Amino acid sequence: MIAGYRSIRLVLFCLLLSLLFFDCAKPNRIPQHRIFLIGFDGLDLNILNELIAQDRLPTFSHVMANGAHGPLESFHPMLSPLIWNTIGTGRPPNEHGVLGFSARDLDGNPIVVPASNRRCAALWNIATNKGFSSTVIGWFATWPAEELDGVIVSDRFVQALYVKDAGTLQENLPMVTFPARQAYSLYDFRTEYTHYGYSELSRYIQIDPTTCDRMLAAPFSLLDRVHHLRVILARTETYRRTMNYLIQNHPTDLFMVYYDCTDSICHLFMPERPPHQSHIAMEDFERYSGAVDAMYDTADEILNDVVSIMNPSDILLVVSDHGFRSGNERLRRTASTADGAAAQWHRMEGTLIAYGAGVASATLETKSVFDIAPTVLAMLGIAPSQEMPGEIIAEIVGGAKNPQTSTRVPDLDEGYTPPKLPSIASVSDMELERFRAMGYIAGSDDQSETGAMDEAEDHFNLAVYYEYRQEYPQALLELDQALKLDTNHDKSRGRKCGLLVQLGQFDQAEQEINDLKGILQKQIEKLKNDLSSLHSAPDSPEAIMNTARLETVTISHAELLHCEGEMEYKRGNYAAAAVCFERAVELDPDNLETLYNLGTCYGITSRYEQAETVLLRLLEREANHGKGRHSLAVVYIRQGKGAKAGELLDTLIRESPTDANLCYLRGESYRVEGNNSDAVMWYQKALQIDPQLAKAKQRLEQKK
Repeated sequence: MIAGYRSIRLVLFCLLLSLLFFDCAKPNRIPQHRIFLIGFDGLDLNILNELIAQDRLPTFSHVMANGAHGPLESFHPMLSPLIWNTIGTGRPPNEHGVLGFSARDLDGNPIVVPASNRRCAALWNIATNKGFSSTVIGWFATWPAEELDGVIVSDRFVQALYVKDAGTLQENLPMVTFPARQAYSLYDFRTEYTHYGYSELSRYIQIDPTTCDRMLAAPFSLLDRVHHLRVILARTETYRRTMNYLIQNHPTDLFMVYYDCTDSICHLFMPERPPHQSHIAMEDFERYSGAVDAMYDTADEILNDVVSIMNPSDILLVVSDHGFRSGNERLRRTASTADGAAAQWHRMEGTLIAYGAGVASATLETKSVFDIAPTVLAMLGIAPSQEMPGEIIAEIVGGAKNPQTSTRVPDLDEGYTPPKLPSIASVSDMELERFRAMGYIAGSDDQSETGAMDEAEDHFNLAVYYEYRQEYPQALLELDQALKLDTNHDKSRGRKCGLLVQLGQFDQAEQEINDLKGILQKQIEKLKNDLSSLHSAPDSPEAIMNTARLETVTISHAELLHCEGEMEYKRGNYAAAAVCFERAVELDPDNLETLYNLGTCYGITSRYEQAETVLLRLLEREANHGKGRHSLAVVYIRQGKGAKAGELLDTLIRESPTDANLCYLRGESYRVEGNNSDAVMWYQKALQIDPQLAKAKQRLEQKK
């Protein structure tokens, strides 16, 4: 019997030793040249430059001054799962297949979109196939974790924050990491949101201890911004600790980590960021105005964690999937709309920073999110595939190993098969609730027990992408598919109206517009009545959600009126178009395209003073709006204000010196001022660029 116990103890000891050895083991080959790809969601280049000018963000300042940086162009729809999977695969959404935030597990329960939705190989799969090791932390759609040479800590790792017993982690949520037992070795790096109180929150919001205790004593809700902030901080610190541990203890050729904190904080607190907006309560401004910038300070510290351990042969890439509206570009509504309209706060230009071996100091021209994967592969010495539409960013691969700058291979998927969903997938719906609270997901789970709503949303997102690519017939097919799955998918109906107008199918568009108007007006009336019944509890979750829903439906109504205005404009009914745009602006004053169209219609119908007022209002919001400046210059010319027109046109001509029409308009601005000699000179310049420009020829004939 004693010998038996000794044998059992020996077996247990050996097992424990093997586990300890696994956790501490290093890869057989220590990489000599590492690539760090750090993703900060929504990291905005304008905000970075603004804070660096204030002598903040020392790490960002250092890598930007000593490396290359520039804007990174995104695509529509500007939704994180789609864009980060394009960054990670080099492929467009219609090919990689990750089309939204949510999906369904094998039992039909709603879950965050899983890796099983991805249909092509990602950078870490390709690296493994080519003999390179990878570490991937928190990247969108990485659960279930796949086998690879290296480590995956999936995007479901932080969802296990709410599983108290480490021993139940694998039972509740299998494949949260690869290797599987890595989850246990990383368990102690997870931090729960309940650990975050006054001392941590006071860095981000101005609050006294008593008020903080009172706010934290309220029932937990992700619609409560302070509670939500605690969750963001817990997520960020969990991934930061995990990142630092794996960099030190499991070095790999490619190291990828994703942080959502720079986007999430903006959805909560961007309306309060300086400068103060008149519709923001002063109490909220004073309390929350520093939150966004403080999170950028945190991002700077995370970046320093990486930069401080880099070797001379390493390369760092910092990327974001989009930017975020700030300053005068902010919308005049909450950034956390809580009903599916979050992307309206995003800017098309994200951020690209490169630093390290062979990267010279440079300001880059605009690159694309499609360029990141081919560039990373080139840095590893792997030829990108012909299926990747992006380019290798030649300016930042100079120090990389055997960069492939010309040859493309047909395929890098090499028979890739997505991981299968396990039978147990749902631990907590906290992550879906978080996306819903920030306005990335509309409605609630009980809207579709079959998952049809999730599939309809995927088709809608794909339609938006095709529309962005100006592939209108394909976009229309996707919208029809969405409406087959969910006949009440109003977003698809509204988008379809716009596409029918683009395609010139006005009769069908008019019928669809009128039908949807009636539906939206009924929804608005019902939501107003519901809110009226909740007037005694304006801060209740139900009231908050209904307010957000009312805001979203109102904006949808404005977009429909905008669509109707475009239809009337294309029919040549400019006065009727102006009426539609006026009503749209009343409902949604933030839509800059509607403002532009309204100003243009006023100009065409000779209402020049109204046109000037509207276009100036547009340029207050977006000073570099090219079409807006052009239209305002024309309005000034029509009013005889040649000098004012000239100021705008000089700037536009510097930006586009070969635009014959701008040169013609510059001549017109001199003509209305009575300066005939300069007018003739600019007409001649216009004809040098475009000898067939009839209106310039006509003006010169008149001057003879």
